[in-house]
Order: sequence, then C-alpha cells, then structure tokens
Amino acid sequence: MTYLLNKIIDAFKGTINRKNFFFGVMIDGAVIVVLGWCIVTLYATNRGINLVFLTLLLVLTLLGVISQIFLFSLIVRRLHDLNMSGWRSLFLFVPIINIFFGLYLFLFPRKNETRDSRNKHLEQPKQ
Repeated sequence: MTYLLNKIIDAFKGTINRKNFFFGVMIDGAVIVVLGWCIVTLYATNRGINLVFLTLLLVLTLLGVISQIFLFSLIVRRLHDLNMSGWRSLFLFVPIINIFFGLYLFLFPRKNETRDSRNKHLEQPKQ
C-alpha cells in the first residue's frame, strides 16, 4: 500500500510541456468517454440492477477515479512547468474561473528562465 501511495505522490512531481499536456488530456478524455459508453451500454443491456451490473459499475467507477487522478497530476505538472504551485489547480473548482484557467494551461508557454528566477520544479543537474 505504501508503494502505491509513493507512486501516486511521484506522479505529481516534475513538469510537463504544452504538447504532452494536450495529448495527456486527450487520452484521459478518450478514457472517460469509453468508460461512460460502457456504463450506458451495460445499463441498457441489463434491464435492471443485479450483482454483475453493480460489480462492473464499481470497476468502471474505480477506473474513472484513477483517470481523474491522472488528469489532476497532469494539471499539477503543467503548473510546475509554468513555475507555479500545484495548489493553483484548485482554481478548476471555481466556476467561470476554471474556463480561463484551463485555457491558460493549454495556451501559455513555459516561462523563460533567467538567472535570478529559475523554475524550482525542474530537475537540477547534480554537480
């Protein structure tokens, strides 16, 4: 259990550029669409709720939660690329602001690094 928790925490470290962020969000969106399609199809074919339906629904829900953790880690790493704290990802939960915040994540390039303002989230070479 500790190993899995450490892997989840490590997923929030580092940075990700715009292109990889875009592809990651598209892959995550495709996974969510497929999971939603599976749930609708499963419900339409079962004509009722039984143990098999509930078990598959639980599995699909867990996969959806894992997918959202992956998406959240992408957002935090993109914020790190912009030299911002990952806590700013909480702006996604504020209505109206979340639209502009999402556009900001997709459109703005990495901040230029000067000698005085280095990105603290980038891996620094060991000397």
